Amino acid sequence: MWLQVGANFILLLLTVGTFSLIMNGVVPLARSLFTPQRAGLAVGTYFAGASLGGSLLLVIFPQLVNVAVIPEAFIGAVAFLVVGACVKANRPISA
Repeated sequence: MWLQVGANFILLLLTVGTFSLIMNGVVPLARSLFTPQRAGLAVGTYFAGASLGGSLLLVIFPQLVNVAVIPEAFIGAVAFLVVGACVKANRPISA
């Protein structure tokens, strides 16, 4: 029993840490998309959009409750690659 609790605790810490890095790591991208005078608007828009998306996710896609962990991880990895490609396409290449 304690081994399972310990393993779940480590997984929980890893998940929270990763989520924190993702949520806070996008703030510089959001700030770069707006002028410096509107940096606060950029950050507010980003967090408001993320909160709205998180609250409406299960309303729009109720079948996500039944998705297993492995397909969910694969969907997350694909979403990460798509966002990375969009960011790369949006940025000019500099030497």
